[in-house]
Amino acid sequence: MDAKRILVLSDTHRHRAAWECALKQAGPVDEIFHLGDNVGDAAAIADRAKIRVTCVKGNCDFGGAEAEELVQILGHKILLTHGHNYGVKYSIDRLCYAAEEKQAEAAFFGHTHRPLVDYYHGILLLNPGSLGEPRGGRSTFGMVLVSKEGIFPRVVELQG
Repeated sequence: MDAKRILVLSDTHRHRAAWECALKQAGPVDEIFHLGDNVGDAAAIADRAKIRVTCVKGNCDFGGAEAEELVQILGHKILLTHGHNYGVKYSIDRLCYAAEEKQAEAAFFGHTHRPLVDYYHGILLLNPGSLGEPRGGRSTFGMVLVSKEGIFPRVVELQG
């Protein structure tokens, strides 16, 4: 496979209509990442989408998932975390240090309910924002294309 399309969700907080809309709007994807708050949604999303959903637990989740995952796609390592354990509401330094320690070139996180695509200390950062309870704007999700050449993320506003 030359490239993978990944839908990245976070902070869905049981807003089923929003994540169903995101699934439809995203179109065909190869995989879904759910970055916590509410991982219970992840099982329903996997059932609905009929594809693999990798999820991590957030500060509103209890059991059922790991606090973080390190995934490798087409030779690229990506750290998945909700972000609350790294204090991302205040600084992304600790998250970037963790990604560096794990030799990840990217870190995907949630928790702030605010979308972000940026580089910091050479680490690609993606926060898809929140589908369930956005702060300061519309509901958003992430779309990521991963190829051998790199990781190409974007934030998408939910339509409808």
